[in-house]
Amino acid sequence: MSTLDAADVREEVTVADVLRSAGIEPPAHGRMACPIHGGDNLSAFSVTHDGWRWSCWTRCGSGDAIDLAMRLHGLDFRGALEHCAELAGIVPTYRARTDVAAAIARRAARPRSIRTTLEAVVRILRGDP
Repeated sequence: MSTLDAADVREEVTVADVLRSAGIEPPAHGRMACPIHGGDNLSAFSVTHDGWRWSCWTRCGSGDAIDLAMRLHGLDFRGALEHCAELAGIVPTYRARTDVAAAIARRAARPRSIRTTLEAVVRILRGDP
């Protein structure tokens, strides 16, 4: 099982990196037609001066590089995170199956619900075995 830290990826990948990966040259002046919905309004899509955030002023919303990869490439969050990590050269770490099995065992040992937990607390407070 692989793990990626979204915060690490967000620190490395800019909106311009995602645009370039789609074959789109980022705007030099910060505005362009929206690559997500198309359109011909040359000021609908903007990138912040530092390159970390984008906004579509027409209808697509705003976000960071991962959000843009999701919308631009039709990916879910995990797919967009992996795409951006690849752009940044970040290699996911892998957990051994024994770690996964141990995590599943810990999860199974947890109380099944809040009610079960509260009932256990009440028994303890009453002094019931």
